[in-house]
Amino acid sequence: MTTTPKTIEYKGSFDEKFYYDRINRSLGWMGDNLDEQLDRQHKLKNITVGVAGTGGIGGSTAARLVRAGCLNIKIADIDNFDTSNIQRQMGAEISNLGRNKSQVVSEIIFGISGDCNIKAYTDGINAGNAEDFVNGCDIILDQIDVYAVDAQNA
Repeated sequence: MTTTPKTIEYKGSFDEKFYYDRINRSLGWMGDNLDEQLDRQHKLKNITVGVAGTGGIGGSTAARLVRAGCLNIKIADIDNFDTSNIQRQMGAEISNLGRNKSQVVSEIIFGISGDCNIKAYTDGINAGNAEDFVNGCDIILDQIDVYAVDAQNA
């Protein structure tokens, strides 16, 4: 029997040329001129975003953040993929049924670019790890299902 570790970390290898090659088509959305665009992109690159819940919206949000150039992301989800997730959640596919959502999503989003830093909390956010999850985050996105109110109160 294998067990899922409580946290999984991926440390990216940053290459400035690769980074700007991969995000350059979205710079136009970052400001009115190149200086403004680069300044805002630099901020996005260096912030840490926490994504609580990696199901329907959270997994796709984490992927979009990486694609936009955010290099530091914490994700948390205690849930495992099941058949009902296949029709609406990134990472939900037959080969991932029964696997922890934050573990699968962290693998996917790290594979997008390989230059990001990801910390996945496979036991969700709880009293034992909430402080660690929040520590260092510049923004936290609550993507926890409404029916999981206990997790939102951790």
